[in-house]
Amino acid sequence: MVGCDYLPFSSWMGGGFTGGIFSLLFWGLIILVLVFVAIKLVGSVKSNKTGPFRDQNDSLEILKMRYVNGEITQDQYAKMKDVLLQP
Repeated sequence: MVGCDYLPFSSWMGGGFTGGIFSLLFWGLIILVLVFVAIKLVGSVKSNKTGPFRDQNDSLEILKMRYVNGEITQDQYAKMKDVLLQP
């Protein structure tokens, strides 16, 4: 018996039933990893767009609520708003 090329599991990546399954699993795993990486990259890009601007908007909303609730005066509100809007 020199070579058994007729066996369905004669090679790992090509030929035969078992080789086809391993090839399918291998490429499926590669595709899943690429999709996962793409989702993570898109998520990080979206979160970076609203970073500092979101903080400034939240701070202004808190300041407005404090003024509306009577916790600070109009002068205090104007001074704090100027500080928050500085570049």
